[in-house]
Amino acid sequence: MATIGGAPVFITTEAVRGALGVDDIDLPDQMILDAQLNLELSLDLYLWCPNFAEKLAVTPADSDEAKLLQSCLKTYSKWFCAAEYSRRTLTFKQMYGDGKAEQRRFTNFDWEALALNCAAKRDTYKQQAMQMDPDIGVLDPNASYALASRGTPTYNPVTNEGA
Repeated sequence: MATIGGAPVFITTEAVRGALGVDDIDLPDQMILDAQLNLELSLDLYLWCPNFAEKLAVTPADSDEAKLLQSCLKTYSKWFCAAEYSRRTLTFKQMYGDGKAEQRRFTNFDWEALALNCAAKRDTYKQQAMQMDPDIGVLDPNASYALASRGTPTYNPVTNEGA
C-alpha cells in the first residue's frame, strides 16, 4: 500500500483499489503511482478548493468540522482517482494463464457504468465539501482567465492604417 501525494497525502492506493473492486494483482501500486494521479488531483482541487493542502493537514487537536471536511476531501480524492482509473480499461489485466490454461476476465463488464458511478460519487463528495465550508468554491475573480476573447486590432494590414 502506497500513498498518493506527498504533502498533502490525498489517499492510499489501497483505497483506490477498494473503490474499483480490484486487488493488487489487477492494479499494482506502482501502476497507480506511475499514472501520477496526484498531479491531476492537485490541479482539480486547486480549481475549486485553492487551500486544499491546509484543509487536508488537519491535526487531532482541530475541530470536528475540520476533521469532517478532511474526511470529505479524502473521500473525494479516492473517487476522483477511481473515476480516472476506471476510464483506463487497458490497465486492468484481462487474461491470466500459465501456459496450459488461461482465464479471461471482465469480458462482459460495463466499463462506462463503472466510470459514471465513480464520477457520480466524486461529484457527491465535492458538493458536500462545498456545503461544509463556505470558502470552498469561491475563486478569486482576478485569477480566472478566458479561453477565448474578443479584441479590436489597432492596425489594419489591408489599408495600412493604424498604429
